Amino acid sequence: MADFLGFLFSLLIALRGYSLVANLLRANFSLPHSVSNAIGFLLVAGLSEAILAFFFAGLLKKIPSKFWKKPWSRLAAIFPALGQGIILVSFILILVVSLPLIPKVKTDVTESKIGGYLVGKTAGVEVRINEIFGGLIEDSLTYLTVQPGSSESIPITSEPRGLVVDEVSEQELFRLVNEERVSKGIPALVWRTEIVPVARAHARDMWERQYFGHYSPEGEDVGDRLQKGGVSYFLAGENLALAPTVQTAHNGLMNSQGHRENILDTEFRSIGIGVIDNGVYGKMFVQVFTD
Repeated sequence: MADFLGFLFSLLIALRGYSLVANLLRANFSLPHSVSNAIGFLLVAGLSEAILAFFFAGLLKKIPSKFWKKPWSRLAAIFPALGQGIILVSFILILVVSLPLIPKVKTDVTESKIGGYLVGKTAGVEVRINEIFGGLIEDSLTYLTVQPGSSESIPITSEPRGLVVDEVSEQELFRLVNEERVSKGIPALVWRTEIVPVARAHARDMWERQYFGHYSPEGEDVGDRLQKGGVSYFLAGENLALAPTVQTAHNGLMNSQGHRENILDTEFRSIGIGVIDNGVYGKMFVQVFTD
């Protein structure tokens, strides 16, 4: 139990406090952002676990041996060991889906019953893990969103390599969106075919010109793109996500208030989705909603 608590608390402390050490490393040693994040996390985790181990060791020495040297103690040890194992496996799986690895491996993890469940329950940690270790491996972005309507534009460092349309992911994301709506008593959206090329074109443009945002470098937004594509509408909305898998993208969008409001907006009646796959660098997801 002492080992389990020491491991758990050191991991939580490292996730919360690594940035302070990383900033000190960058200021004093001129280290790259990606390297300082990784080293900061490892230093905080190692130091905090050493301190906690020393603290728990002192407590254990005060417990008479007759209380903990019992036959049942070995059996009881299964439970904290199982908890430590689950946390470690979850951490490894988050690394797998967050970092730029083979897409099929990420899909296998998120679609498996146990792996998908663990990753889903720790989705909030995924962004933090990618922030810590993602840059160290490739300085690539594997999970990113921009609030709907925001003029923010984020540069993408990943080079476009063999961009391909992912129709399977488009339909899977469409299914997940309608599942969310139907579960809350909101009518399902209708797939609007003429929107799809507009969404795909924006996704491809972001990869090719290495930006991430609702506005193109020329200042065009989703309304301008729909008009250019000959799509009629009175009301339009757009969600963007850069993620390794469909499930990761959907979880991130649903965990963001602005994106969730678009998905569940009763005024929207149709949707078109474009997904452009850039291999190990992730997939660009564009959801376009209209009335």
